[in-house]
Amino acid sequence: MARFFLLSCTRSSVPPNLSHLRVFISHGDADSRIPVNYARDAVQRLKGMGLTPELHIYPEMEHEINRDALHDLATWLRGS
Repeated sequence: MARFFLLSCTRSSVPPNLSHLRVFISHGDADSRIPVNYARDAVQRLKGMGLTPELHIYPEMEHEINRDALHDLATWLRGS
């Protein structure tokens, strides 16, 4: 879903005050439903909008969330 949203966004459609937003993206490299390159593309598009996304790719993770991803997300949410 994020990919389709990002494809519709352009630099001019993003308010300039969004550069402070934090973005966490996680993806499994074994995801058979959504290719991992979609996450990489999303990162590039977000950077083009002036954001600084944090990408986490998890080895052997399918279309799911695992313990490592949950740990990383919790750490990120705490701002560490």
